[in-house]
Amino acid sequence: MMSAPVIAEILKLLNTVLPIIKGIYGSHWTEILQFISTLWSKSPQSDDQHIPVFHSSLRLHATLRSLVGNDEGNDDLDDAWKEAQAHLSMGMLNLLKHSRGA
Repeated sequence: MMSAPVIAEILKLLNTVLPIIKGIYGSHWTEILQFISTLWSKSPQSDDQHIPVFHSSLRLHATLRSLVGNDEGNDDLDDAWKEAQAHLSMGMLNLLKHSRGA
C-alpha cells in the first residue's frame, strides 16, 4: 500500500483534475468513489500522518458532490454517486467515530 503522504497528494491532484474532465464517461467515477469509501471504512487510528489523507478525501468528496446532477452532468458519475451513497455514508460515520479521540 502507498504511504499516507502519497495518497494525500493523489487525492489533491484528483480534486483539481476531475472538475476539468467531468464530461468524460467511464468506470473511473465508480472506482474513485469506491476508493474513498474504502479509505473511510478502513480508517486506521487517527494519527497525525493520516490527517492530510482524510482532509484531502473529504475535499474530493465535496468536489464530486458538486459535479453530480448539474446541467452539464455526466450520467456515469451520477449513477456511481447514487450507488455509492450508502457506503460513503457508512464510511464517513466510521471516519468520524475514529476521529473522536484525536
